[in-house]
Amino acid sequence: MKSNRAVTAFPLLKDRCFFLLLTLVAFILSYHWVWIDPGLTLTLSTITMVAGVYAASGSKGYAVLAAPIGALELVFSYMAVTNHSAFFAFAASALFSVFFCVTLVSVLKYVMRGRKVTRDKIFGAICVYLLIGFSWALFYRMVSLLNPAAFSGSRTTDMGINHFDFVYYSFETLCTLGLGDIHPVSSFARALTIVQALTGVLYVAVLISRLVSMYRVEGEE
Repeated sequence: MKSNRAVTAFPLLKDRCFFLLLTLVAFILSYHWVWIDPGLTLTLSTITMVAGVYAASGSKGYAVLAAPIGALELVFSYMAVTNHSAFFAFAASALFSVFFCVTLVSVLKYVMRGRKVTRDKIFGAICVYLLIGFSWALFYRMVSLLNPAAFSGSRTTDMGINHFDFVYYSFETLCTLGLGDIHPVSSFARALTIVQALTGVLYVAVLISRLVSMYRVEGEE
């Protein structure tokens, strides 16, 4: 009874994708503090994974796949922070990227499914866009860990790379800002950058056309 009253008073509580959107935005806004405090990274990663599992909980089999991936990622992230190990950093990035991609696909299926545009589906569509940015940031980080000369202009840590500069670079590329303070140097890094820029443009175009068609069908009915 109390839970029903809470949902009535705060309708956003029933929107699963809303919580994932909040955590992803919080990750972006905490850019400066995460750079200083690695412990905050682990905390936000844990919260993001819980929110991701909740957002995609309607997908059959998602939790069975995502939960162990998320748990392993947190273990490797902790090992990377405590041991300053490039190997654990790479493993954590690989697992986190898989988690993001699985969540992205699950949420995208939810957004595109059916013929009714809801508030939560709009939240989900925004989450997918942000998940593309975070996933590519992890791809860039893995490339840089394998080849430190793949990018130029990024700040370095004692492991030789700052992951959150790639979050910045990823969203810069996704939004096609082209500020130029970080440059892809290797051919693979450049190819990855081109694919992300195309993905961002095409996603927005396809999403808008799909949501408009869903809205028209709903209006006709």
